[in-house]
Amino acid sequence: MGEMDVTGQLRHLERAGFAGCALDRAVALAGSRRLVYAALLDMVEQGAATPEEALRQVERRLAGGGL
Repeated sequence: MGEMDVTGQLRHLERAGFAGCALDRAVALAGSRRLVYAALLDMVEQGAATPEEALRQVERRLAGGGL
């Protein structure tokens, strides 16, 4: 199993509208967890949440043991 390309994930987040503090928080939250990146991107790209709202929702899910 190869290493994850965090740089690629960072670019995806930027294209989806993550910037500044929200981008930093997203990378810190996700680390090397692909499912976290996917959840953040899905919410924003589907128009279900802004980057900040997506971060809050994913943080709640992770705190509850989800994802």
